[in-house]
Amino acid sequence: RMEAQALAAQKGLELVLIDGSPGIGCPVIASLTGCDLALLVTEPTLSAVHDLERVFRLVSHFGIPAVACLNKSDLNEEMGEEVRIRCREAGVGLEAELPFRPEVVEALRHARPPLGNVPAEVEEPLRGLASAVRERLGYNE
Repeated sequence: RMEAQALAAQKGLELVLIDGSPGIGCPVIASLTGCDLALLVTEPTLSAVHDLERVFRLVSHFGIPAVACLNKSDLNEEMGEEVRIRCREAGVGLEAELPFRPEVVEALRHARPPLGNVPAEVEEPLRGLASAVRERLGYNE
């Protein structure tokens, strides 16, 4: 985190993104410290919904605003609906739902960024998510 902040300052960058670990343990708490916004990425599984509930409480405890993204949204419709309900109840905007596509796995496996390398049904919600995050952080350009 300190290296990223120093590099951002050196290059005149205003935004630093931190990829936290899954769950709610100490590494997650450490990655959330000092953040302006938490992007909670979840999947439509029972264990992910339980973790999501716990991380809702965690960000609320620390007063960190949050938005959510449902990854692999089309793999389990029932659990996907449960994620939607829990987000609404927690007041956390579900900003994107990304369907599972093998092309995403392939792009990541070859260290290619998803944008420009995945089908439109994945790329469009990713772009919408980026826009929503920028807007929430006050970067509207």
